[in-house]
This record gives sequence, structure tokens and C-alpha cells, in this order.
Amino acid sequence: MILLAIIALIVIPPDKLPDAARQLARFINDLKRNTSGIWDDIKKDAMLKPEDFVKPNPPDTQEPATAPTAPTPPSPTKPTEPPGSDDKPL
Repeated sequence: MILLAIIALIVIPPDKLPDAARQLARFINDLKRNTSGIWDDIKKDAMLKPEDFVKPNPPDTQEPATAPTAPTPPSPTKPTEPPGSDDKPL
């Protein structure tokens, strides 16, 4: 931080130094103001418990203990070949 102040004294002329300091202070204050909402959200999220993320089903809309099962599709079968179509040479 001190090194930056020394560089600023060398680069910025003395008559413009107060204006530069004011602009830097405004920038820092705006940055703090804009990020305070983000920090509040992070703090609030950090206080949440895993149970807060799970939404329980209301008692009247709970699913039954045994759910109906879907019918199983028929298994694919090998097509039948017409009789006499053996692959034997004559």
C-alpha cells in the first residue's frame, strides 16, 4: 500500500493529487456499497441448514406407500422364417 502511495506521488502531479484521492475514495465507497448486498446474501446462505432446502410434502398430497407399477413392454422376439428357407446348399 505504501509502495502504491509513493508511485502515486511520483506519477500524479501535486496539484491533481487531492482530486485523485477523492476519486479513489469514491470508488472504494461505491465498491463497498455495491458488494455489501452480496456479502449479506452469502452470510444469510451460510446460516441455512440442509433441512431448509428440503420441501416436505403437505399431508393431504403425499404419495401412497405403494406406487402403481407400469406394465412391462413385451420382449422383442426373433421373426419366424417361412418353412423350407434353410441356408443349406443344394
